[in-house]
Amino acid sequence: MLPVGQTIAQAEMACPHAILRLEGRQPVDDAAVCEAAQVWADRGYQVLVFLTDTQPHSEADWFDLLDQVEAAAGLRTLSQDDDFERRAIALEVTTATDLPFAVSVTYGEALFPTPLDTDPAALDDIKRQVRELIADQQTTAALVLGLEATAELASIDTSGVVPGALGWLGVGGGVAVMVGGGGTIARRRRRRQQRLEAQLKVLQARISNLLMGCEQWLTGPDPEAMVPYQLFAEAGGENYGDLTQQLKAWLRQARQALDQAFEVHATLQENGAQAQQPLAKRVEAWELLYLSFVGRRDRIQAMSDEELQTLLNPVLVLGNPQGLSAGLVQQLEAIQQRVQGSPLKVEITQADPSGVDQEGILGLVEQVDNTISRLREAMIQAPEQLAATDQRRQAFTVPLPPRLGLSSEQVLAGVDTLLAQADQALHQDQLYLRVQDYCQQVDAALEVVAALDPEFQQYDQRVEAVAAIAAQEYRPPLLDQSSQAMDAALGQVQQLLRQGHYDAVPEALSSLRQASHQAHTTATQWRDLHQQNVTAIQGLAQTGDRLQQLDQQEVAAAWSALHQYAPDNWEDLTAIHTAAQALLHEIRTQDLPQLQQQNSLAVQAFQAVEAGIVASAQRLEAAEAQFRQILDRWQLLQRAEVGFHRELGKIEAHMFQTAELVQPKRTGLMGRQQPDSRLQSAQTEVDAARHYFQAGSVLRACAARDQALRSVILAYADKVQEQGMTVHSLTLDHHASQPGRSAFQAAIALIPDSTEVDQATDQTLFQLYDTISQASQDLQRAERICRSAISNAHKGGYSSHNTFRSTSSTSRSSSSRSSSSSRRSSSSRGSSRRSSSGGSSRRR
Repeated sequence: MLPVGQTIAQAEMACPHAILRLEGRQPVDDAAVCEAAQVWADRGYQVLVFLTDTQPHSEADWFDLLDQVEAAAGLRTLSQDDDFERRAIALEVTTATDLPFAVSVTYGEALFPTPLDTDPAALDDIKRQVRELIADQQTTAALVLGLEATAELASIDTSGVVPGALGWLGVGGGVAVMVGGGGTIARRRRRRQQRLEAQLKVLQARISNLLMGCEQWLTGPDPEAMVPYQLFAEAGGENYGDLTQQLKAWLRQARQALDQAFEVHATLQENGAQAQQPLAKRVEAWELLYLSFVGRRDRIQAMSDEELQTLLNPVLVLGNPQGLSAGLVQQLEAIQQRVQGSPLKVEITQADPSGVDQEGILGLVEQVDNTISRLREAMIQAPEQLAATDQRRQAFTVPLPPRLGLSSEQVLAGVDTLLAQADQALHQDQLYLRVQDYCQQVDAALEVVAALDPEFQQYDQRVEAVAAIAAQEYRPPLLDQSSQAMDAALGQVQQLLRQGHYDAVPEALSSLRQASHQAHTTATQWRDLHQQNVTAIQGLAQTGDRLQQLDQQEVAAAWSALHQYAPDNWEDLTAIHTAAQALLHEIRTQDLPQLQQQNSLAVQAFQAVEAGIVASAQRLEAAEAQFRQILDRWQLLQRAEVGFHRELGKIEAHMFQTAELVQPKRTGLMGRQQPDSRLQSAQTEVDAARHYFQAGSVLRACAARDQALRSVILAYADKVQEQGMTVHSLTLDHHASQPGRSAFQAAIALIPDSTEVDQATDQTLFQLYDTISQASQDLQRAERICRSAISNAHKGGYSSHNTFRSTSSTSRSSSSRSSSSSRRSSSSRGSSRRSSSGGSSRRR
């Protein structure tokens, strides 16, 4: 392993833009490296530069070292799986350049979608140049190239780096001319410079066009003197007070923003300090000025040149200038000549749009244009729209639901009022926008009225269903409340229709629908509960009849037969038999009649009956269980008479087999054997069972038999558990096969615990013994499988000692391969490691 602790403990270089860990013997100009990292830091990235002379034994060791270096720098959390800062990049280099992974670049999620992540060939070329410069002892050049080239690959502009950072590279105490990677850097910088210069020229020309176009459109000492307002006024806009104030506010805001744009434009052109700024900063400043025009709305930013020109071309906004004054037409033509064909569109490359105004000047202009267009269109469309709407009203005939209780004249009175207001707005007030609004209200009202009949058809069905249930003398406790809610909702619908508030009718209909649904549900559930109770009570009565028949026939016969035995075989059942008969009598003569009376339509205590049915069903189950105890006792005694001695013989056979398996303890000098105490107890219980049976105490004999078998089972289970421990030790061997392990697990699962044995009786105990016997056989099979697999492995040349060493070696190798595969070689396509709590990283 690498001397990680010693390596990381060395001091860090001081740098405001990056964490520098320059720990190699080659001299490095840390100031130049720090300055090269500024391009990343200015974009909000954390930067780590790590240089070491360490020669890692493997890529896995190298990655382990880098993980710890990144953790020490605060970029990675080792306790998390790949928890790496999202906006961070690390350039990590060892001077052992003969290693294929000598140069690594690790970066967070923020850089995943960039070419740094998607163009591995380009990144490999950068790493190759860094490796070659390191090999030529040009360490400073290598690190600077790595920082700047990766920034450019990630589409982060590097032209803002102060000239000189790459103009010379110190090697030792002198100055060296850059070769190889240095030439590449110079070519890159020239290309960047050319792109930025071209972008600046485009910005300056098109911002000038925007300034002039907006100036002509917004010229005037106040909004009323501007061309847009004059167009607004000639379209009748001043007839709308609120709209007039809104348009004036837009024009003032746009004019103020335009004045500020002129000031910024003058500063950018005339301020000498601006000319001294890096080219990238100058481009960014001009782009911010451009963004003050287009704003942050995607719709405006995505407009083409033609679409932007349309915003500032009033002729295109108006469509047809017919009806305008001659002077206004001349102004419009002059504006059109200035704007038409002027390129206005610019693609942003440097600036961040998030800090500019949402609308921008052009966004405000668009709102003004849309308002004027809407006014002029309304002048043409409003008369036609009103005529069409009036025609629809005259032709409107739909059936009205009788339950609504309103005539057609009452329902449509509000519609006729809206049409009269629209006619006045058109012919007297010339409020064309208001005419359109009235027409839209009429259309919406007619749709509401047309929907009344289908809605009330469903409402009528629910009301009729509730009435039918009530006619059967059902009295749901919440029905009156639901009916009152229906009446209130219906009254609300009627009132809104009479008043012409059609927009509020759908909500009132929804309330009516909910109230009728609730009433229907309440009535239906009450009726269904009654019918369910009737069916359940009938079922209880049938169960009671069945148990009465059971008691009079099977139980009576068994009870009579039990009395042929000694009293200790049945006297404990006397109280149980009496209690079962009393409980059944109480249910049949008291519970069921009471439930039937409460479930009648005269009382309708349906919910109480539902609970009583559950209680009575449980009481019937208890009575049946007591009757079954008598039948079970009789069956037990019958089986004992037939096979008791055979079962005792079987137990003694099990005792002998178990005694053969259980190794007895040896005590004393002569090795006297002490048998297992549980087997001794079993023999005692068997003897007692025979004695009880001969004396006529069959029940006590069966209890002694069961206890004897329990003792045998517990002793047998312990022995099989010991057998399982032996097999378990074999399954831990590296060469034991999976089938052997699976057979072992299945066998162990068969062995019962002591609680299960204590609770078992009669034939269940014999089944448990057979189950343990099966577990023993399965363990023997598992042992054979494991030993065979281990033996075959040894025959292949593995000794016990070598097996252990091979296992350890394989584990280390697997770990190494796992580490390597999770962070693939820096010369490969790289890898991704994900954390649930933080960002993931890729190391290439």
